[in-house]
Amino acid sequence: MSDAFSAGFREFCGGVQHAVSLHRILLFYLKSRLICVSSVKCFVLNGLIFLGSIYFFDQAVIPVIHLFGELLHRSFSYGTTTQVDDVRDRVDGFVFLLYQVLWMYPIYCISFILNTIWYQEIADDAYMQLHGKPSPTPVTDMIRDEMYRAILVAFFLLQTVLSYLIPIIGPATSFIHLSWLYSLYCFEYKWSLAGWSLERRLAHLEQNWAYFAGFGSPFTLATFFVPNFVSKGIFALLFPVFLLLAIACDPVSEGGEASRKLPIFRINEVMAPVATDVCGSVTLQRKTENGIMLNTSKKEIAYLDTKARVKHSAQQVAQLDKPAKAQWISTQRQAGNDAFRNGDYQKAAEAYIQALTALDFGSSVEKKIVCQQELQIPLTCNLAACMLMMEQWEKARLMCDQVLAIDGNCTKALQQRAKAKSKLTQFDEARADVTRAKQIARGPTISVGDGSDQLMDRLDKQLDDISRAEVRHKHCLQQRKQFQKKMMQEAVGKLYNDKKEVGRVQKAESIQQQQQNNSILTFTEAALACNGWNAGVGWIIAMAAMFCNAISRILVATRGKLKTA
Repeated sequence: MSDAFSAGFREFCGGVQHAVSLHRILLFYLKSRLICVSSVKCFVLNGLIFLGSIYFFDQAVIPVIHLFGELLHRSFSYGTTTQVDDVRDRVDGFVFLLYQVLWMYPIYCISFILNTIWYQEIADDAYMQLHGKPSPTPVTDMIRDEMYRAILVAFFLLQTVLSYLIPIIGPATSFIHLSWLYSLYCFEYKWSLAGWSLERRLAHLEQNWAYFAGFGSPFTLATFFVPNFVSKGIFALLFPVFLLLAIACDPVSEGGEASRKLPIFRINEVMAPVATDVCGSVTLQRKTENGIMLNTSKKEIAYLDTKARVKHSAQQVAQLDKPAKAQWISTQRQAGNDAFRNGDYQKAAEAYIQALTALDFGSSVEKKIVCQQELQIPLTCNLAACMLMMEQWEKARLMCDQVLAIDGNCTKALQQRAKAKSKLTQFDEARADVTRAKQIARGPTISVGDGSDQLMDRLDKQLDDISRAEVRHKHCLQQRKQFQKKMMQEAVGKLYNDKKEVGRVQKAESIQQQQQNNSILTFTEAALACNGWNAGVGWIIAMAAMFCNAISRILVATRGKLKTA
């Protein structure tokens, strides 16, 4: 218990340290004019205008009103002191109501919209500087996540407010809740740009709950003990700073007991779907026979499939003792190597997964590091190689991400991830991984043992392969665009010809209609002429005109039917 507490406390302190490490974000401001301009806009709107108006109202408007009240009271000497205080309270309340309705709420709504735009600009530019091009997210998934997130955050805020009412520990509990929520606000920009689903974001926060509680504590401390609108203004003013810190920092997990998942959002995960069903579904989610959502991305499918395999294997080795687990790991690793050499990559991957589930990281940080370097990293790299041979690019990338999260200087994982990204047409990111591996290879030490010259040759060859793959991909895209353009031109040409034919038919019908109108006009003129002519002659002419008009209508109708046929 003491080890778990000390590990959790170290993670908490690590989060606090990252939240106050302002030197980490100086490079963002030096490299990007957009970040500087957007940050200045946030400062002017939230600091000078929003918070400045509150300060001006409290320190200037209210004292002036009180001063006029005192002068009127002394001049006319009306009422008692109690009556004067009552009138003053009513005037203060009325002025404060006008101030909030006519200024505070409108400016808050406007600043909320503008801040959202500026925050996104800052996050996009900072993420591009540090991590490269963001991962695309389907629009349907984005809408689903945003609506589910709004419901979940609403319930979490309700939980935060209710926790404040708990006797004695209420304020501290509410403070921790707000720290988690503020951390989620800051980090979700980074996670969203990385293509993480909402479920993965929440799981990551619950897994590293101590770190995120520490990261959000300084932010919460700046807003917790001030009035409502002042708190909102300070939050909006400081948010760009903590947003950049979140993009520049990653949680540091101590492992062991401290890394046990804390179900922070468990109640919300239960209540939010109920609210979604009551208020209307966000999107249609129908499961296939294997339990995978139809609207789940390929990356999430790879993650869920790997997670299910690991869970199944872990259940098999959970009852083994340490010597038996060590023997199990050795046996499965050798079986995986033999299967890989024989070309049975599926069997090899299953053997490596079996070995990974039996890893024992020990109770100390030193033992964990040894286990990671000697067993977890090599086994995971072998598993990634199996995924590459089976052309399961997303799973291979996932395996490499796990290795690089442990050891960022693992050249083998960088090579494998570059190959997977190249197959996923993410050529810039693949080239960046190979370049990173070359930088490590030129250094004094290499994480995974390899001949330096041979490694550099392989990396140079891999860069050439990526360039050739990019050229082929662009050529295919160009051919596809040319084909689409040709099909579009043919479709437009056909549409133009159809339009000309329709215009010709409409012109013929217009001529026929004009002939009908002329016939009607002739009949009308003949009928009007009956008043000045001889009655008998006029009547004969009128009947002849009517007869001609009838014949022309019949001919027009017959011609139209023939054309239609």
